[in-house]
Amino acid sequence: MRSLPLAPALSSLALAVALSGLACFEDTPPPSGGEGTDESESTSEDEASADEDTSAGTEVGTESTSESESEESTSEAETTEDESADTEPEPECGNGVVEDGEACDDGPEPPLAEGACKPDCSGVIETRQLLLGEVLSDGDLGNNPVATVDAACPVGFEAMFADGVARRATTTPWQSADPIDWPVQPYTRYVNDQAQEVWITDAVALIGVRDGAHVPITNIIASNGRCDPFCISRDMVSGLKDDGTTLTSDNCNGWSEGGIGTQGSVGDFETGEYVTGTVACNFNVDLLIDTYRPVCVEQ
Repeated sequence: MRSLPLAPALSSLALAVALSGLACFEDTPPPSGGEGTDESESTSEDEASADEDTSAGTEVGTESTSESESEESTSEAETTEDESADTEPEPECGNGVVEDGEACDDGPEPPLAEGACKPDCSGVIETRQLLLGEVLSDGDLGNNPVATVDAACPVGFEAMFADGVARRATTTPWQSADPIDWPVQPYTRYVNDQAQEVWITDAVALIGVRDGAHVPITNIIASNGRCDPFCISRDMVSGLKDDGTTLTSDNCNGWSEGGIGTQGSVGDFETGEYVTGTVACNFNVDLLIDTYRPVCVEQ
């Protein structure tokens, strides 16, 4: 048998081993995880982009909301300004300017004089007349004393007389509180039958009363209020106490008796005082000695 040479065989073996070793040092292909990394990076980028978009959207939304709120606020402010511009200020009585709802305005301290504006700006001080009524025969004035005394006055006049039921001047001394059908008015100028000024009332609708006290009137209530030359005196029958409240005594027993056994209070036409004394309720039939009359107030 013929033997093969040993050297070529060894050379072939060495070559195979070398080739195998080289194969071990070739680049290993990236594991499948490499693709995941790229995907992760891509996802992160997408999320970041989404966050930016969301943030941008939020900012845009916030800006839009702020702008909307600002526009609404501006609109409300403009509406308020428009309403303020359209709303006229309330009239102010006493500022010297005649405004809507005012008849006049003479300033904060208008004079107490004929033609002057009343303090409430409702009109001017007007003039009314005072007269003496017919003679009252006694203190028995019937079932309706006010109607009886009113009948002693001419048409268009009412008696300055109070019984506390059908008519009264005040429930508070020296004031005008809760009057009933009282003929004297506040802020009115009263004159006598000779056109002489007797009194100008203020807020208190009482002749001859000012600042919580009686004040003598400017002129006699009526020119025939004096008795000269035919009688000794003429007295006022008003049913009032000196402070303007209604008599509760010395009123001829509620103006129901006309005898000598009861008393009635009487006043003075010259001074305007409501009570200057008392007299028997038969009122002295002798007219040459005394007469008793009401004051009649023009309405």
